[in-house]
Amino acid sequence: MATTMMTPIMAAGNAKPDFHTLVLSCNRDGMEALRKGQTKAAFEQFKYAEAILIANQAESGTSLAAVTCNNLGCYYKKVGKLHGALSYLRRALQMEVDLGTDEVTLAGTHLNICAILSKLEKHDKAVQHALQALELIDRKTSKCDPAKVPADDYSVLAIAYHNVAIERDLLHQYDKAAAAFHQGFEVAKRCLGEDHPLSMTLGKNAEVVLQKAQKMNKVNPDTATARPEAVKDMDLEQFTAGLTESSTPALPPLATAQPETEVEDQMSPPRTVRQDAAEWVESEESAWSSFAKTTLGEAPRGGTSTARKHFEDPEAPHPPPRGLPQKASDALRDSQLKDLGLPAMRNAARGIPFSSVTVPKPPVGLVGAKKTPLAQALDDIPQNIVDIVDAGRTGLQVARTQRAAPNDFRPNRMIKGSTRTSRVVQRSCAFNTTKNRDEVMQGRQVSAVEQQKNEWLRRVAAERIQRTWRAWYKYCQENSEWLMTTWIAATMIQARWRTYHLKRKKMDQACTHVQRIIRAFLARRTLLKRRKAIVIQRRARGVLARNRVRRMHAAAVKAQALIRGGLARRRVAKRRVVMNQLALTIQCAARTHQANRKTQAKRQAKAAEQAREDSAIYIQRVFRGGQGRDEAARKLELYNEQLEQYRAATKLQSMARRDAAIKKVDRIRAQKFDRMNEAATYMRKMWLGARTRRKYLELMEEFGRHVQKVITMQRYARGFLVRLRMWRQAVRAEEELWGALEIQRIWRGYLGRVRWEAKYEEVWQREMAAVTIQRHIRGWLARTKVGRIRRKIARAEFERARRRFRAAQRVQALLRGALVRKKFLRRYLRARRAAVNIQRVVRGHALRKRLWHQVKEQKATSIEAHIRGWLVRRRKLHLIAKVICIQRGWRQWLRKPQDVRDAAVAQRKERKEQAEKIQQQFRKHAEQKELKRIQEDATA
Repeated sequence: MATTMMTPIMAAGNAKPDFHTLVLSCNRDGMEALRKGQTKAAFEQFKYAEAILIANQAESGTSLAAVTCNNLGCYYKKVGKLHGALSYLRRALQMEVDLGTDEVTLAGTHLNICAILSKLEKHDKAVQHALQALELIDRKTSKCDPAKVPADDYSVLAIAYHNVAIERDLLHQYDKAAAAFHQGFEVAKRCLGEDHPLSMTLGKNAEVVLQKAQKMNKVNPDTATARPEAVKDMDLEQFTAGLTESSTPALPPLATAQPETEVEDQMSPPRTVRQDAAEWVESEESAWSSFAKTTLGEAPRGGTSTARKHFEDPEAPHPPPRGLPQKASDALRDSQLKDLGLPAMRNAARGIPFSSVTVPKPPVGLVGAKKTPLAQALDDIPQNIVDIVDAGRTGLQVARTQRAAPNDFRPNRMIKGSTRTSRVVQRSCAFNTTKNRDEVMQGRQVSAVEQQKNEWLRRVAAERIQRTWRAWYKYCQENSEWLMTTWIAATMIQARWRTYHLKRKKMDQACTHVQRIIRAFLARRTLLKRRKAIVIQRRARGVLARNRVRRMHAAAVKAQALIRGGLARRRVAKRRVVMNQLALTIQCAARTHQANRKTQAKRQAKAAEQAREDSAIYIQRVFRGGQGRDEAARKLELYNEQLEQYRAATKLQSMARRDAAIKKVDRIRAQKFDRMNEAATYMRKMWLGARTRRKYLELMEEFGRHVQKVITMQRYARGFLVRLRMWRQAVRAEEELWGALEIQRIWRGYLGRVRWEAKYEEVWQREMAAVTIQRHIRGWLARTKVGRIRRKIARAEFERARRRFRAAQRVQALLRGALVRKKFLRRYLRARRAAVNIQRVVRGHALRKRLWHQVKEQKATSIEAHIRGWLVRRRKLHLIAKVICIQRGWRQWLRKPQDVRDAAVAQRKERKEQAEKIQQQFRKHAEQKELKRIQEDATA
């Protein structure tokens, strides 16, 4: 887009030349670096240009800023930052709209935004931008004379159609996509030629989308072999680009033309439907055969279509063939004798404006118009010249250009090597330089004979070109009336066929509508009968199931009564035995109670006496115990103090001895390691000394022969190492600083763009919604008006056909309905009986299975409950036994006298202290043993 936007920039007269040149140079170099894949260098160039524009606020809203924003959008699109690219392109679009830029430039910006929105999967907005681009380029081509519109504008128009079709395809609107592809193909074929890559791509894509639409709509296999027609897109009908059906230039056939009187006579009688169909099939087949032959590179051949034999009426008269007019035959014969041929249609279309009035008389000034040297050189340049240049430079060293200013560190002055634009120009030879020609002419001596020969060749070529053009011009003038008649006949045939197609389409729609209503009525009636049958079956099965459950319930009650009676009698017998045992137990307990009361009275008297004695003894024991405990407490306190002092002294001694032992071991180990290191170092020193001495003597002997060279090498090597270290340090510091700044800038820019994107999307959606509503309302009003007029004209004509069609359809519907009902009734009764039997069997099996599962689940639940209860009771018994065991042991411990318990505690403490002493002695023994081993190893 940079090259597209440079035209209005150069026209700015108030800006400073240096400022404009600097910004343009930055943008140009950035685009070249971006094409090479040097994204970092391109970003620096674009940002430098943007910084210059920001510094100069007066130029921030001009076309220079629009170019810079557009290029930055291309850069962000290249590196995959789609939101940033979208924001910059929208800024560029706003600036271009404010500046009133050319429609082609605005269309290009809209197409770039469409591509980015498509990558963001916002296809509905992408379609809007593509349609706006199509509207802009269509407006420009419609305002101008088609002959004066350059081929680049038609290329942009074809690309806009392509983008619209792609977005329609992604939105699954295959019919509209096919229509867009078809219109784009027609434009490219007329204006760019059938061999142009855009034409071939649009044609192939149109076929692919039509096949896809055919698959999605489930086309009838009988009609699948015919060429599918693209449905017209109402959004694209308003875009004609100044081209109409009648504006296509066409030449009369050479051997099958007929006189004008015969053509008029043949159009006057009424035509049959079979003749119209045969003519349509023949025209379609011939058009597609010519397109296929042109695409595959074959020469067009004459011949008639075989489809006419199947559709033509046998009684129809065949027109007799005749030759060309006399003047046209003379002109063609004159041109053939001079070894000249008719120009191809794709070449002739460039010089003839697309208008029915000017077809026979093309403007002479257009054919002889001169092209610029760049346009003449680019005619034979391949489309992928940039890829060829990049592939040709693979593996080559980039030469560094010499700049005149040594202290100029601007980004556009620091790029290494030549730009890709200069290499493309050098490869395509599309620049106004005469260096090579001057060198060849200086080293060449042209003779007079060769100069005369060159002049003669130029004169012969000019004469041949003039003869060709005059023959073609004469031919067009003589056949202007025939060309006009051909166009009128083709228009009438198309109108006839479209009328027939419209009638047939409306009749098919009416038939389909009635069939849909009848089928819906039949389906509803069938479903109603099925629902009634299902309700009756459900009620009957409910009654049967309830009776079965009632019988099962009575049987279960009877079985439960018998089982419960037997179990009750068994429980009563067991209860009688238990009650007898209880009565005997109560009697024994009563007799025992009486005996115990007597015994208890005697025991109480004896216990009172014994209690008096025990009280006296207890008082004495308590008094003596108090005195003894006081004495024991004093002795225990003294013992604890002595024991604490003893333990403290022992702890200090052990720590001091351990520290002394550790230091001694470390000292011995260090001495040993020092001796070992000294011995190893000494041995290594002796060995290295001998070897180094030998090498040193050899090296000194060698250096003695090359003293000056060694000094030079040392100087260069040390200088290189110092410079390399300084360069790496500088590069690392610069990269770290640049990385930190880059991360901060990218993050802040991303946050700002996301917020701005949301706000801009809201405003943009409101504007686009308003524009869309206005366009739709205006189109609806216009279509309503035109449709009202057309319906008024066609209503009377279609009324008779509608009545006949409805009568025939009514008769057919009644007959088919009777046949279908008769056949369907038998099939329905048979299917209903079979379904009732199957449902009865399946539901009975399912009910029995469900009841059996319930019985098994109840039994399993009962077994699980008994087992879990038994396990819980068992765990409880184990827990109680363990608790009783612990209680018994603790009570036995508490029953022991206090002195026994104290003795046991003291014995435990004594055992612990003895174990600690043994451990300390063993550790000392182990340390001494390890020390002896280390000393023995050291001495060894």
